[in-house]
This record gives sequence, C-alpha cells and structure tokens, in this order.
Amino acid sequence: MGTEVRKILPAKVDTKAWEYWGVASSAYVAFMRITRLGRILFLYNRTSGRLTQIASSKVKCGSCFRPDWVGSTHLIYQQCSPKTFACKLWLWTKKGSTRLIPNPDGSPYSQYGGAMDEATGDIYYIRTTTWCGLFVEIRRTNTSDVSTFTTIYDFPEGIDGNEVSLAPDVLTPTDTDLLFSQYDCIKNDSDIYEIDSVNTL
Repeated sequence: MGTEVRKILPAKVDTKAWEYWGVASSAYVAFMRITRLGRILFLYNRTSGRLTQIASSKVKCGSCFRPDWVGSTHLIYQQCSPKTFACKLWLWTKKGSTRLIPNPDGSPYSQYGGAMDEATGDIYYIRTTTWCGLFVEIRRTNTSDVSTFTTIYDFPEGIDGNEVSLAPDVLTPTDTDLLFSQYDCIKNDSDIYEIDSVNTL
C-alpha cells in the first residue's frame, strides 16, 4: 500500500477464467473461479505456490460458496443454500481439517461474514435469519470449542448485518477492534460501525 504499486498474481491465480471474491493475508490468497465444471473456491499459498481446491458448486449457483477471511493458518468461508439462502460457516486449518461452525438455532437462521483473531483463536461472525432484520447478532466463538458462543452485539429490529473485520485498537494496540456494516432493510442503505476492544467484552 505504501508504494502504491500493484502487481499481477501468478498465472495459477490470474488465469483467463473469471476470478472474484478474493481475500488475502501474507500467507494465502483465497478466491473463487468459474470454469465449465463449476464455481470453485481455491486457496493459493503465496510461499510454496501451491493451489488447493477447498470447495465447489454448480456454475448456476452464484453465491453457494464465498471466502470470508484468510490468515496464516486458517480460512473461513461460507456455504449458502441456493433454495433457502441460509448460510453456514466453515473453518479450514493449515493441517488440512475442515470444521463446521455449528448453528444451534437451525433453519431459518443463517451464519456468515466471519473473521478470526488467530492469536486468540476467537472467531466473530453474523448470525441472522433469512428474513431481513430479524434476530440479528454478532457472535464470537473460539477454535478450542466452536460449539459454544457469546453474543457480542444485538442489532435493532429491521437492521441486518453484512461483514465483520478486525484491526488493532489505535489506543491499545494489544486490543482488537471489530468493524462491521449494518444494513437498514427499510431505507436500503448501509453504514459502518466499530466496537472498540471487542476482545475484552
């Protein structure tokens, strides 16, 4: 960012196919690619150059898979139903295991938009329903036990959540701030909000 110079990613990533929804870290690039066989979620190792297929769907299913966040040892991605539009969150680890982050509420509840603090193992994500602005929360779980969670924030009725991201707190760099966008279902617009030192809640 400081040099304001961009470069094309290697040919393994930047092909003639349609690539989109990229997320990156210093270790990986996760992205989607459309081929004649389907829509494929890939993970590219920036050090080894290895390209790994994580998941795939039919070409017609434009939102079945989407990478949300990638770090140095973990990837969070969402899988959404083309019929109900409800989403599930999956956690991939460098060791090769993939775990579903449980949804204790079941249908019609949906979970997506995850981000992770790899130093603590905390995962933050949006929990909502397939109806806009009903029973929407930001939740936190941990890789040590993804079956339990804490509700960090309750959205007002009529307001839904989009994505979340994490950043060091400006005043206390050892703390983590959570940024998220919330969508007004009536006004049809979004704004960005911040929860300071979310790790202390």
